[in-house]
Amino acid sequence: MELSHRTRRAWLHDLRCSRSNVLVIGGGITGAGIALDAASRGLSVGLLERGDFASGTSGKSSKLIHGGLRYLRQLQFKVTIESSRERTLLMRLAPSLVRPLRFVIPMYGGTWEHLAVGTGLSLYGFLGNAPHEKIDGGAARELLPGLLEEGLKDGFVYQDAQTDDCRLVLNALFRSADFGARFANYVEVLAAGEGRVLARDRVTGEEFEIAADHVVNAAGVWVDGLRRRAPLVRPSKGAHLVLRHERLPVRCAAVLASAGDRRIVFVIPWSDVVLVGTTDTDYQGSLDHPRADAEDVRYLLDLLNRFFPSARIRADDLVSTYAGLRPLLAASGPPSRRSRKDRIAREHGVWVVTGGKLTTYRRMAKRLVDRITRVPCRTQDIPLDRPVPADVQGFVDEEMALTAADVIFRRTHIGLLASDRGRREAARIASLMPWATDFEEEARDYDVPG
Repeated sequence: MELSHRTRRAWLHDLRCSRSNVLVIGGGITGAGIALDAASRGLSVGLLERGDFASGTSGKSSKLIHGGLRYLRQLQFKVTIESSRERTLLMRLAPSLVRPLRFVIPMYGGTWEHLAVGTGLSLYGFLGNAPHEKIDGGAARELLPGLLEEGLKDGFVYQDAQTDDCRLVLNALFRSADFGARFANYVEVLAAGEGRVLARDRVTGEEFEIAADHVVNAAGVWVDGLRRRAPLVRPSKGAHLVLRHERLPVRCAAVLASAGDRRIVFVIPWSDVVLVGTTDTDYQGSLDHPRADAEDVRYLLDLLNRFFPSARIRADDLVSTYAGLRPLLAASGPPSRRSRKDRIAREHGVWVVTGGKLTTYRRMAKRLVDRITRVPCRTQDIPLDRPVPADVQGFVDEEMALTAADVIFRRTHIGLLASDRGRREAARIASLMPWATDFEEEARDYDVPG
């Protein structure tokens, strides 16, 4: 199926000339999930994204599909149960995208800490069908070479899953096209009201209105920009470090706790690199370009070198960094302790969906669409795996890539995995693209600060 800039132009024309049942604002995982759910139930669906699909929070995650072990510390049992069920389902619907991953929790603490972690894992296994096992310190060091030996008593191993977050968003959205959904990237919604939105095509600069029976604001951390009430979202920044696997040759993921604030940090083997994060800090900067700063890097390097002292990881060992903003519901307390629950409301005739997490996107979408139609949900049976184009022209013709950044940071992960952030490839790729943006501005989001 062709999904090109030509398709985009034709679909925008169709959306302007007809009234859709559902118009979704936001092309991250929440919006893509709503588009697929609604379209697969027979509704006519449109979707608009102000940047590229998956260019915000959904493409800058820890790349995990997990039950949320740490949420048990906050007694969020419902979130853990739902997340665990969705993890199991996604592993069935997208086996090439959502793959099992083992996690090790090394234990250095005393008897009470050991008991607390063991009890938590037992509960986690009971709630989410994720059994764990206890291993000795030697086995923990075999799985995590270079792990601090001093004080290491033993460890626990359990299983969750990891994914390609950008590809999961793209596949969900592109599957919605099989059911008739029409969508466009680089279209900014300027205003939204009951039955109608005002939008601007960022490629042509043209402004126009689009009508729909139901308008859904699923814009993530940008959701409040289209509302006329008190803020729903309090963004939290999650920064990550990216380093070569040979610099930290872990054989599975690790769960590490900061000695000071007890925040949880993951060390995750992913593709040919290792991801270290996340930071969970309040954020008040640019929503469009969150970046890991020097303090984020110092915090994560200090923790990493405390647990892997022989590795002596420094900032110049890093391939890249990145930061994403979580649309946490506004509440008091530190970000790491705020709920990952989602919220669905209807305000001035517009559905507003926010909160939640990557793992539970399908359930969020189902809850929203259940309030629009009585036709039963089908997404629990719709496979998400699909063939991926093998070259740049394929991304242009089949995946609506408009810019070099779309290819380098989302259709592929060159920008994350290459030490130059894909700058050398960008010039060549840009010549094949139907539109040009400032590649360097986005590349800087992945640079190592300092």
